Amino acid sequence: MVARFLERIGFEAVILHEQANQGRTVIEKVEAHGDVGFAVVLLTPDDEG
Repeated sequence: MVARFLERIGFEAVILHEQANQGRTVIEKVEAHGDVGFAVVLLTPDDEG
């Protein structure tokens, strides 16, 4: 829902869990897409450690 909203207002949404892993960790995926102006991160209570 958030990604679709961003696309509607003209931004390109990159959704990491939709990207092929290619043996990379989540942080490696973030680094590969690090040339962005901003990021939106959605967390659930389960993500809090």
